[in-house]
Amino acid sequence: MTKNKIEYFIKYSNYILILLFFFIFIFKTIQCFSTPNSIGDEGFYLNELNRFREIGLWKSFSEGISQLWILLAYLISLITGNDLISLRIINILLLPVALYLMYSIIKEFIEDKNLLILSMLSCVFLLIATKTGTMFFLGINDPLMIIFCLSTMYFLLKYNNSWAIKDLIIASLFAGMMFWVRTFSIIILGGFIAWIFLIVLLKHPFWKNLFRAIVFCILTIIIALIPQIPSLAEKGQLAFEHKGTENHNWGEINWLTRIKRESAGSLFAYKRPSWEELDEYKRTYGDKSIPIGLIEQFKYDPKFIIDNFIVNVFFRVPYILALSIGFLFLAFLNYLRLPEKWFIDKNLGGLLLLLTSISVCCGVSIYIINYVEHRWQFMTAFSALVLGTICAANFEKKKIYNLLLISQYGFLLFMSILSVINLVS
Repeated sequence: MTKNKIEYFIKYSNYILILLFFFIFIFKTIQCFSTPNSIGDEGFYLNELNRFREIGLWKSFSEGISQLWILLAYLISLITGNDLISLRIINILLLPVALYLMYSIIKEFIEDKNLLILSMLSCVFLLIATKTGTMFFLGINDPLMIIFCLSTMYFLLKYNNSWAIKDLIIASLFAGMMFWVRTFSIIILGGFIAWIFLIVLLKHPFWKNLFRAIVFCILTIIIALIPQIPSLAEKGQLAFEHKGTENHNWGEINWLTRIKRESAGSLFAYKRPSWEELDEYKRTYGDKSIPIGLIEQFKYDPKFIIDNFIVNVFFRVPYILALSIGFLFLAFLNYLRLPEKWFIDKNLGGLLLLLTSISVCCGVSIYIINYVEHRWQFMTAFSALVLGTICAANFEKKKIYNLLLISQYGFLLFMSILSVINLVS
């Protein structure tokens, strides 16, 4: 393509994508508020909201609950009078907030106008047209956690540029608040902390940076423990939401899934058995027939745990990323093969994204032995999207740069049209 043809293609692709995204968002929003029945984990959070009403804030916090999420849902339900709508409206409102935070992070790295527009269109696609972002149209607590994760990342990047301790303190506040929503946050926090302490090793003065890293960790822990006060006062221990039952946990279900290996119609997943099937299996083979916890599972079958980790990292997660960010995933892979650029790009800011993506990818891959849900890899997908865009901005050959632009626009157009067809069919 000539330069004029490429510019023409990009210009009209932008118009078409904006129209497609507008339709998808409106359609999904209407669908979200017109669907009367709960979907997936929404049923669990409806029960949690009812439990919060029945036993009150102090007791529900002491027993374990998604504190901030349920509290917000309760307050909104006082206005709407509908629990399911209250859960869903939170995430619809959080969607533009997430998009703004993603834009703010990308702006820290990208100055090229075409790439900035393309990366933002890819972000919109990630949020509204993929399984990875479907959570924003459901009444579950993942989006609220993502908001705090993105906020933490943004202020850590600001700290990376300014070295002002106020930015680090604000980042620690948001990092702690992640745990007010989900314990899954520990996997994401691992990447943030790894970056903070890597700065200690790479930047001078050493003792000043070490002190700041310790301050970040201490403040994060203090903030995370605030909603744990009822549990610490009542039981002397931490309490978080628990999606199992009094006698079961999801680790047992996942292990039984691995034993049964009943096809769910996908190469990447097996059908989960019911709690009743779990009870029957334990009655037949004994309570200790299913190992509980990662360490016990590794002792029971180390080869399977290692094999599963490799399959997750090299097959399941890349599959999710490819569907979520398209050809920017290939640019991300190109970034990975150039480690000499990890430590110089934008004064180590790109390394924060890389460590976050590695932490989430590996953390989920170690723990999950059945099905890696797309939403769990949202931060991996976003980090890979930004790093892929950074890599594209540094392409020395214009032909490769143009090829990536055209390919990514083609991917977004094709997948968005496919999404529209699936919605209306």
